[in-house]
Amino acid sequence: MVLEAALINDKVNLIGWDVAISKNGPVIIEGNRGPGFDLVQVLLKHGAKYMLTDLLKSVKQGELIEEEKENNKKKKENKKKKQNKKNKKVTTV
Repeated sequence: MVLEAALINDKVNLIGWDVAISKNGPVIIEGNRGPGFDLVQVLLKHGAKYMLTDLLKSVKQGELIEEEKENNKKKKENKKKKQNKKNKKVTTV
């Protein structure tokens, strides 16, 4: 979800996403140009720049975008299967 949102503006290289989990799944609250990595660095007890470098490479290569699209496709298929099963139960009763 956030990977697709990040592609809307290719001029921004780094975004810190605030995402909430709702009853219907994740929801983007906002994107920040200056995300806080201080907590990550405190927990790791060292810098986290390598994470950003690796992530940026992956995004530029489209790996994460394709992975996200595939995951979304599988979720839709599973949701459809569940709905079909539910419909069958309703019609057979």
